[in-house]
Amino acid sequence: MNGVDAMLRRRIEQQRVPCPHLDRLASIAVADLPGQEVREVAEDIFNALSKLGDKVRAQLLLLARKFSDDLLEKGHAFRLAYLEQVAGDPGDALHYYLIDFDTAENVPDAGVKNAKLLWARSDDLDQVQQFVDKLQEKVKTSSHTDVVQQLLTDAKARLASLNKRNQFERTAVSRWPSLTAPARKLLSVFASIKSYNGLAEVAEYAGMDLTWAGRHYDKLVELGMLLVTEKTFRINPHIAPLLERESQHAVLGRIVRSQGTSAVKQVFNSQREFTIYQVLVQLCPNHLVFPNCSLQSVMSYERMKELVNEDDFGYYLRASVDIVVVSSTTYLPMLAIEVDSVWHDTERQQRNDGKKDRLFAAAGIPFMRLRPVGSPSENTIRAQVAEHVDELVRSLRADLPGYDQARGLLQDLSGVGLLR
Repeated sequence: MNGVDAMLRRRIEQQRVPCPHLDRLASIAVADLPGQEVREVAEDIFNALSKLGDKVRAQLLLLARKFSDDLLEKGHAFRLAYLEQVAGDPGDALHYYLIDFDTAENVPDAGVKNAKLLWARSDDLDQVQQFVDKLQEKVKTSSHTDVVQQLLTDAKARLASLNKRNQFERTAVSRWPSLTAPARKLLSVFASIKSYNGLAEVAEYAGMDLTWAGRHYDKLVELGMLLVTEKTFRINPHIAPLLERESQHAVLGRIVRSQGTSAVKQVFNSQREFTIYQVLVQLCPNHLVFPNCSLQSVMSYERMKELVNEDDFGYYLRASVDIVVVSSTTYLPMLAIEVDSVWHDTERQQRNDGKKDRLFAAAGIPFMRLRPVGSPSENTIRAQVAEHVDELVRSLRADLPGYDQARGLLQDLSGVGLLR
C-alpha cells in the first residue's frame, strides 16, 4: 500500500476544498493501519475523487483497480466503467458497463450512451471488432438482452463504417494517377507542415491561388489522399510512399533483360498494310502515321462506355485499327484506315467489322476501309484513297475536335489523288 499511500497523501495535500472522507483516509494511511480499514472507506474515497478532473481520475485509476472487487460489491460498476473509459482501458470499461446492466433492475440511459461512445469515438478497427465480439458473446447470457442487442447493432454499424473507410483508404493507391500535378504539390505541402491557420496559409506555402487551392483540397479529401477530421489532418499512409517518391523530382528507370529467347515481328500484319502505310506516309509528310493502334489509344474510355452497348464496348477494349493519321500539333486522330482482306469475308469477321464501324461512328473519327484486289500499284492506291476521302470530306462533322486540321488533311489527300 506504500505507493497508494504516497499518492493519496499528495492528492489530499493538493485539495483545498475540505473533504472528511479524504481526511479519514489520510489518518488511516498515516497510521499505517491494516488494509481492511482502508477498504471500509474506499467507497467514500472513490466517490469523492471520481468527481474531480481528468488528471485526478487518471491517478485514481490505480487505486480503483486495487479495490475493484470491493467497489463492485457495493454496486459501483458504473463508476469503474466510467473511470476506465476516461482514463484507462476501453475494453475494461465495456466489461464493467455490462456488469452494471446485469445488476441493475432498470438499465441507466447514461450507461448505454457511454457504452456507445466507446466505439463511436474509436477509429481503431481491431478495437471495435473486439467490442463486437464481446457483445456477441454477452447477448447470449445477459439479463437485459434487448439492451445488449441494441449495443451490438450500434457497434456493428460502426464496424461496417470503419471497414468501408479502411477499404477506401487502402484503395487510394489506385486513384493516385488521377491526381493532377498541382493537387500533388498541395498534398506535399500538407505532408511538410504540422498545423496551419486557414487554407490561405497552405495556398501561400504552395505558391497557389486560394481558389485553386480550395478546389485541389476538396479533391484530395474526396479521393482519400488527405484524411481530415474537425481538429486534425494527416496524409493517407497508403499513398505516403508515392508522395515521397513524387518529392524526389527524378525519373526512375528499370531494365528488364532478355532471357535469351525471341518472338519479335514487324508491326504490320500483311504486306498490303505496309504498302498502304508507305503511301500515307508520303501523302502526309506533316502528320504522324501509326500502324496497328489499339482503339483505346484513339477513343476515350469513359465516353465510349457511355455511347455504345456492352457487346461493342467489350470489342473496343481488345480491338485495333490498321493505320491512324494523327495531327503533329494536337495529337488528335484525323483519319483511321482498315485494310480488309479475304479473311473479312467470314461471318465472324463481318460481325466484328460491324462493331468496329459502329465504334468509329460513335467516336466521330473519320474511318475508311480499303480492300486491295490483285496487286494494285501505288498510283491506283492513291486514286482509291482520293475517291473515298472525297466522300469523307463531305460527311465530316464540324463539331469534331480538330475538325479544321482533319478537313484540311482529307482535302489534301483527295486533291493528291485527283491530280495523279
